[in-house]
Amino acid sequence: MAGYLVDMSGGVQVLAEPQRVFDSRNGPKPAAGSTSCLTLAGQSGVPGSASAALVNVASVFSTGLGWLTVFPAGQPLPPTSTVNFDQTAVAVANGTIVPLGSGGQACVYVARSLTDFVVDLIGYVN
Repeated sequence: MAGYLVDMSGGVQVLAEPQRVFDSRNGPKPAAGSTSCLTLAGQSGVPGSASAALVNVASVFSTGLGWLTVFPAGQPLPPTSTVNFDQTAVAVANGTIVPLGSGGQACVYVARSLTDFVVDLIGYVN
């Protein structure tokens, strides 16, 4: 199981076009063991009241075996991965629904190897 939604009364909203909200290729490659947190609520058409985000996360040009884990800001790092990657693939992507944590943020943890990654926002739960 990748997750669950407790209250769907506000419904899932899909953006008319996906929005790239993060691209580490514009700076240094994130190190293994690093965490990057992104503010998604109140950005790119997502209301500040959003409780979760629908995102596509891709590892790009990794240096070895590893994984990315997407999780709510302010919460412990879960023991699961969102995207598994190795150095043989140019890009590996996966979609997920992530609850938004502190400050309307979601975080991406990079495990084991250096990799660039991109995050595309697809929609949200309000």
